[in-house]
Amino acid sequence: MLRKELRMDDSIQELRQELFSAVVRMRRASTHPPVPVGVTPAEGQAMIAIARLEQQGASVRSGEVAKCSHSTPSAMSQVLKSLEEKGFITRQRSAGDCRGVTVHLTERGWKLETRHRRMHDRRLDEALAYLGQDDAREFVRIVKRLSEFNATHPWTVAEEDIASGFYSEASVDGPEVQPGRTVEQGDVPCA
Repeated sequence: MLRKELRMDDSIQELRQELFSAVVRMRRASTHPPVPVGVTPAEGQAMIAIARLEQQGASVRSGEVAKCSHSTPSAMSQVLKSLEEKGFITRQRSAGDCRGVTVHLTERGWKLETRHRRMHDRRLDEALAYLGQDDAREFVRIVKRLSEFNATHPWTVAEEDIASGFYSEASVDGPEVQPGRTVEQGDVPCA
């Protein structure tokens, strides 16, 4: 396959804009999967995250569930409280760590998560069928390449932004960034 190299000119600017517009359209057109009456989308996402972590053999704590669900720890605390009250999860003190609490799906929680996962699997199958075999394979190939890119190309901060003080401990949460250093994201346990 011939690969055309793009220069940082109008071509790359046009591609960037086209990609941005397509992503915006996709986000606007996206819908949330249906959830049973009495369960919020945030609770559904939390149960999916708990199931993934439990299936990986992890000791599931609320902080990991928050990361997987792209939520704050305080918001996740409320979600977990609600799920526990509804009988979908249990929370237990960790052995040997009086402050540590682990989260587990109940039988009822597993049933709901299994149905939810089946629905997600069906949706993905439908999307791949919609693309067709050739486009679906190309899509998977491109996603793998982007995954490799993300694993090998950490974010970098422009020296002028560091010099201006935009990226410093006083302006953003996290460690101060020095010129030439990269900003690395933490591990995501459910990725």
